[in-house]
Amino acid sequence: MDGNLKPTRYIRAIIFFLLYYCVLSLLYYVATTFFYDKPKYINLIVFASLFIIELSFVFFLKLSIFNVILKIRLVLIYFTVGILLGFLNSILSKSQFIDFGSRINDDSFLPVFLSIVILSPIVEELYYRYFIFERVLKTTPLNISIIFSSVLFSLIHLKFDNMSLSLISLIKPFILGVILCFVFKKHKNIVYCIVMHIAYNIIWFIT
Repeated sequence: MDGNLKPTRYIRAIIFFLLYYCVLSLLYYVATTFFYDKPKYINLIVFASLFIIELSFVFFLKLSIFNVILKIRLVLIYFTVGILLGFLNSILSKSQFIDFGSRINDDSFLPVFLSIVILSPIVEELYYRYFIFERVLKTTPLNISIIFSSVLFSLIHLKFDNMSLSLISLIKPFILGVILCFVFKKHKNIVYCIVMHIAYNIIWFIT
C-alpha cells in the first residue's frame, strides 16, 4: 500500500481534533465556573488560554510558525479577500449591519472583539492550517488533506437550529477552510491566513 494512503495520519488528525474539542470544552467549563459573573470575558479567557497552550507547544517542539518575510501587497490582498468573503457570507445569511456606534460604547465590545475577531482566527489558523493541514496531514495527497482538514474545521463551527442540524453552519466554514488551505499551501506563511480570517470575522462581527 502506498504510504501516502495509509489511514494513520487521518486517525491522528481526528484524535488531535477531538483533543482540541475536549480542551476547548474544558476551558469553557472552567471559565464559566470561575467567571460566571463576568460572561463578557469568557470567550476572551478561553481563546487567550488556547493561544498560550499553542505557543507552549510551538516552543516545546521548536517549530517555526511565522515567516517574517511578509509582502504588504499580499497582506492587503488577503485582507480584502477576507472582507469580500465576509460580505458574501452576510448576504447569504441575510444579516444586517448593527449600529456600530452603540456596539463600541458597549462595555463588552473590547473583550468580545479581541476574542472573536483577533484571538479566535489566530488560534484556529495555527491549529487547523499550520498544525493539522501542514504537519499532521503533510504526507497525504493534497486534495484529500485540504478536504479532511476543512471538514474538521467546519465541525468545530457546527450549530443546531431548533435541535436540528444546520447544514449551512458546516458548508460556510468548510469553504472558508478550503480557501485558507490553498492560501497557506501557496505562500507557506500562516500570517496571510490569519489576516484573511481576521478580515472575515470583522464583517461577521459587525453584522
